[in-house]
Amino acid sequence: LPIDSNTLICSMHKCLKTKDKVNVIVASKHVKENYLTMNEAYNLVNKGLGILNFVSDNNPDIVLTSIGDTPTIEIIESVKILKEYLNIKIRVVNIIDLVKFQELNELEFKELFTNKPNICVFHGYPNLIESLIAKRHIKMKVLGYMENGCITTPFDMRVRNKIDRFNICLTVSNLLKNQDTSKLVNYCNKMLKKHKSYIKKNGKDLEIIKY
Repeated sequence: LPIDSNTLICSMHKCLKTKDKVNVIVASKHVKENYLTMNEAYNLVNKGLGILNFVSDNNPDIVLTSIGDTPTIEIIESVKILKEYLNIKIRVVNIIDLVKFQELNELEFKELFTNKPNICVFHGYPNLIESLIAKRHIKMKVLGYMENGCITTPFDMRVRNKIDRFNICLTVSNLLKNQDTSKLVNYCNKMLKKHKSYIKKNGKDLEIIKY
């Protein structure tokens, strides 16, 4: 599940070199911003998963994991909001290859996801990821497709399935017990209300939303 053009190129290169395998690439048809250099993209695709250092802190208070391009966009945007309203350290992990994720040993898994609160945003059904972590010693909240949405705007599809930046922030607020998140919660609820009103009136998403 590549997150930008460079990781898509590297994923295609890797898949086309394999033999006696069935490869599935889930990619967007939209033009995407490149988050990673080609070398960074190659390393991420080769490992199958890793920390997105450009948006991560050391010694995190919470770990946010993206699987897919849309979840990555929303998590990156949610980090900006969280940093504005909370004094919090965040690690962002991206999983590009679900097989490599499943193959992690316990030590590798613990080092990557720590023992802190974890939220995973998946471009698919949550029960798939829940099945992959069922035997792991971790509590991970998985957000994903909930069969919600019809003919609506692209961002509203995310909102209806609660994988948008505002609902991610609200999920984070529910997991943080030692911080005052009231201003964050008020802001996110205000923006969700504004979003709903705006798309009904204008038939398109707010100008601040990027795809």
